[in-house]
Amino acid sequence: NFSLHDQACFVISKFGPKAKPAVPTLIEWVRTRKSGTPTNEISALGLIGPEARDAVPVLAGALKNPLLRQNALCALAGIGPGAEKAVPAVIEILKESATNTAAIEVLFRVGPPAKEALPVLREIESRETGILRALAAVAITRIEEANPERALPLLIEVLKQGPLASGPIWTFEFLTLGNGGSVAVSLGPSETAAWFLAELGI
Repeated sequence: NFSLHDQACFVISKFGPKAKPAVPTLIEWVRTRKSGTPTNEISALGLIGPEARDAVPVLAGALKNPLLRQNALCALAGIGPGAEKAVPAVIEILKESATNTAAIEVLFRVGPPAKEALPVLREIESRETGILRALAAVAITRIEEANPERALPLLIEVLKQGPLASGPIWTFEFLTLGNGGSVAVSLGPSETAAWFLAELGI
C-alpha cells in the first residue's frame, strides 16, 4: 500500500532543490524505517539533487544492501559532484560487476572529483565492448574534462545497432502516486547511447 509516509516522500521530491530543509528528515527515515525498505526516501533524496549532499554517507551505506543498491546509485547520480565521498564504494561495486551501468553513471555525474575511479573505468573501456565500453569512455572524458568527442564513435556504434545492440539494461526509478510509490524505467543499450549523446550535447 502507498502509505502516508510514501506520499510525503513523493510530495517532497516534487519540490526538487527547494526541498533541502527536508533532507535531515529523509536521512533519518532511511536510517530508521522499520517496515519495508526506504526506497522512496532514497529516491526523494536523489530528486532533490545536489542540495541533498548531506545524505551521501547514508546513501553510500545503502549501497551495501542489494535491495537498495540501484536506488542509492540513482540518488547519488542525482546529487552529482557532491557525491564525491561515495566514489570508493561505487568503485568497489564496479570491481564486483562491471556491468552496473548505474555505477558508471554516478562517476560520470561526479565528474573531476572521481579521479580515483579512472583505473577501473580504463579497465572497463579496454576489456568490455558495446555500451559498457562507450559509457566508460564517456565517464573518463567527464572526469578528465576532456573533449567528449573521444567517446562519440563508441556511442554512435551502439546507437546504429538499434534493438540488436547487446549489453546490460540501464534502469532508474521515478516516484509516483501509484502502487509501490515508484516506477522503474529501463533503457536498452541503443537508448542509453542516445541518452548520453544528449547529455554530452552532441
